[in-house]
This record gives sequence, structure tokens and C-alpha cells, in this order.
Amino acid sequence: MNRLRYLAGALLCLLCSASANASCVSREALLGFVAERYPQARLVVLAKSDARVFLAAVNRMARPPLAADEIVIVDVAHTGAAVPVGLFEAGCLTRLGALPRPFVRAMLNLIARHGA
Repeated sequence: MNRLRYLAGALLCLLCSASANASCVSREALLGFVAERYPQARLVVLAKSDARVFLAAVNRMARPPLAADEIVIVDVAHTGAAVPVGLFEAGCLTRLGALPRPFVRAMLNLIARHGA
């Protein structure tokens, strides 16, 4: 759980530094930041129909409903029961949070098996 907190803190630092320099944290900036600091992380980018399927499942749990056209999942082994997830709209990070690891795995398996 502490590793997840460190990862979340590092991602928040990215947001703070980016917001001082620009109004948008891009997917590339987030991916580069995570790859540099957590090279062992498994990074999954969902776009188009895959993102819609994943987000529809998230929105069954979330209120108010969330919106995104791309989703970045940062799966770092041994970070506990939650996986950091970034939501992007029009190329900019709009929300950063964490979802239960079993939920994320189940959704990624579903998308891989059936496509979206």
C-alpha cells in the first residue's frame, strides 16, 4: 500500500509541475514520467471502443459518471489492492485515481478476449 501512495504522490507531483508550465498533462508526459520513475510498471493505454467499454464498467460504480476518450492504467507489482488510472479527454489528463486491482484485471481480460 505504501508503494501505491508513493506512486500516487509522484503522479501528483507531475500534475503540479505540469500545471505550473502548461494547462495540459498529455498522455505522453504521463507515460514518460511513469516509465522513468517506475521502469517495472506495466502501462496499458485504452482508446476508442476499448476505453468506452472500460469506462462504462467504471461508471456503473462511479457517481457522477466519468468521461474519457483515452485511459492509462499504471500497473506496478506489489502496490497493493488498487491500480492507478488516468483518464484523458482531448489529449489532456482530466482525472487521476485508483481502481481495485481485481476489477482492472477482469476488465482487461474481458477486453482482450472479446475486443470492444
